[in-house]
Amino acid sequence: METENLTNFKENETGFVVTITGPLHLKRRLLDLGFTQGTMVRIINISPLKNSFLLEIHGYIIALRQNAVQNIQMVRA
Repeated sequence: METENLTNFKENETGFVVTITGPLHLKRRLLDLGFTQGTMVRIINISPLKNSFLLEIHGYIIALRQNAVQNIQMVRA
């Protein structure tokens, strides 16, 4: 399976987290929010300018900016 950046996903698509890249403080924050390997993530909404994403993870809704989302590598479900 090929990994993709989460920013390549469209609304209502789901995928599984493979890895988190980027600075250590961002990795820790995303891990604390539940973005661990194998976790399913669903894209609920993407802003018109693609600068913020509304995601469902572990039954919660989380809004993240594009600079955080671009560090999440996923595989499609």
